[in-house]
This record gives sequence, C-alpha cells and structure tokens, in this order.
Amino acid sequence: MTAGICASFHGVDLSEDAIKEARRIAQQEALNISYSVDDLNSIKLEPNSYDLVITQDCLHHVLQLEHLADEIHRTLKPGGLLWVQDFVGETQLQFSDKRLDIC
Repeated sequence: MTAGICASFHGVDLSEDAIKEARRIAQQEALNISYSVDDLNSIKLEPNSYDLVITQDCLHHVLQLEHLADEIHRTLKPGGLLWVQDFVGETQLQFSDKRLDIC
C-alpha cells in the first residue's frame, strides 16, 4: 500500500519534466506509483480501471471538459468516486465584456 491509502496510484501530467521528477521521487521513496505524460483534452483511459480519480488544480486548464468527463466516467469502477479540487477563475481569456472594456 502507498501511504496506507491505496494499493497503487497512477499520475498524469502534460509536462514531461514534471513526470520525470515525480518518477524520481516515487523511486526514491519506494512508492507504488506509475506515471504517464498525456493531454487531458484528448486522453483515453482504460474502462473500469480506477476506484478513485482525483483532479488536482487542473480542470481550469482543460478545454475539452466534456471529453475528459466522459473518460473519467468510463474509467471509474462501479461505485468509484471522482474527487475534484480546483478553482474557478478568469483563465483562458474568459473575461466578461465589462472587464475587457476596463482593460
């Protein structure tokens, strides 16, 4: 078990450097964690593979949210859970007309 929480974890990031560093730390700490470099806008996930999917401060970067939501739904085992930790804000030029006029 990894930290007494799960038997294994799998992490995904778009950044090859971030994944490289995560792998280094997992190996150093002898953690059962696998990683892959992938784009959440186009990711394909294995159906019925996970008991828990956590999105940690990343959804505000995803343009294809419907695709990602479908993939997460497909990949969760029956009774599986989705944990979302994110924030809503003005990213990707999602400014109101009033704010754009002020700018």
